[in-house]
Amino acid sequence: GISLNAGQHASLSITGTVGATYIIEFTSAIPPANWTPLTNIFLAASPSFYVDSAWATNNASRFYRAVSVP
Repeated sequence: GISLNAGQHASLSITGTVGATYIIEFTSAIPPANWTPLTNIFLAASPSFYVDSAWATNNASRFYRAVSVP
């Protein structure tokens, strides 16, 4: 799962399988035309956190998802 705390930056909390790698993707519209890769994150603990510092300056809105990397 993924949850968002929005403020000056978008702070994402990612819960999942410890030891797994997830790709964080974003889109600016729902339904999305496509998802844009943002970063990969290795879950050393669950939840793990990621801060998207470009969120506030580059986009009025962003939707995020975390996808397990096989």
